[in-house]
Amino acid sequence: MHLEMKNCFIESTGTDMTKLIKTLNTTIALFSHYCKKPFTVEPVKVVYPDGEVRVTPEFTKRDVLTNMKYLNTICGFELNN
Repeated sequence: MHLEMKNCFIESTGTDMTKLIKTLNTTIALFSHYCKKPFTVEPVKVVYPDGEVRVTPEFTKRDVLTNMKYLNTICGFELNN
């Protein structure tokens, strides 16, 4: 990616909407680091042939429940409680 670029449209296609939205959100979040004002994006309204309307990206908060043992396993070092 050319860092002097002013506009970038990221399109994604898939068969599983849940996975597609998560992947698209992650990709957009990673690219948004390079925006003139970091971590800002413009929403896009998508109208599907069946009339469904979505606004993306969908940056909604979601809670994830985990445990310390699992986190220590994936981090590669031990976290303290």
